[in-house]
Formats: sequence, C-alpha cells, structure tokens
Amino acid sequence: GSFYSHTGGGSNHLCLPFNPQYTTSASSSTPSLIYGGEYQRLNNVNSRGAAIEDRNVPCAVCDVASRSRVLMLPARNECPSAWTREYYGFLVAEYHAHKKSEYVCVDREMRTLSGHGGNQNGALFYSVSAACSNNGIDCPPYQASKPLTCSVCTK
Repeated sequence: GSFYSHTGGGSNHLCLPFNPQYTTSASSSTPSLIYGGEYQRLNNVNSRGAAIEDRNVPCAVCDVASRSRVLMLPARNECPSAWTREYYGFLVAEYHAHKKSEYVCVDREMRTLSGHGGNQNGALFYSVSAACSNNGIDCPPYQASKPLTCSVCTK
C-alpha cells in the first residue's frame, strides 16, 4: 500500500509477486511509491505467541475453484448459511488519524513474513473498533475499543 502519511498514491492494498517483470529500463523521476504493510498494535503477539509489532504482513489470495463469489463479512467470525468460511480473523485498516485505506480481514493467526520488518512504516494495519456514542453505530451490541472480527466466505 501507500506510506501511511502520504496524501497521494493508491488506497488499496496489493499482493506483489516475489519476481517482478519490467518492460522498460527507463526510470521515473516522479513515481507513485508502494510499500510493504506491517502490523501495528494488534496485541503485539499472534495466536502462537510470536511478536508481530512492525512485522510485514504476508499476502493471501482467496482461490476456490468451485465457488465464484467471495464475501468479506465484518464483525462476524461465522458465515451465513449456504456459505463456506475460508478463514476468520480481525478487521484491520490504517489508523483513524492517518490517510484512508481499505478494510482488510487478516487471518486470526496473523502470520508474518520471515526476515522482513523493522518498523518501515509503509502501509500500517491497526485493529478496527466501533466508534460508539452518536456515530451511527449502536453500542451495545457493539463495544468501543474491542477489536472487530471478520470472516471471508465463499459460495
């Protein structure tokens, strides 16, 4: 994604291949830049107890040959009936005071890329919580400051 404080660039997150292909040797003096993404303040450890703060987020592509529809369902860790849950985890996005990004559902295991990290501050993945009190979200049932879950479902 884009650097967390840049005002330009893309707002979506991309899965970059390990072996890029270029069609020209020319370079650009004014490029739009893309950065790796890293976990920020998601309880600092994943489900296996490994430290994840400032570690790079791996890419995942949902490819289910027999099912053509994909639904990312926020605030639920189960799928509707007749749908198949591929994975569930936590809803993440840039910090609310940073530039906007898309919401992403990361697997509950929050794996990291080995050998990558070091607080580069590219695209930052923070947990998402409900903004209660007159912001259009009823609390309860939502709870302020509690990380929202998510699930990715196919049909």
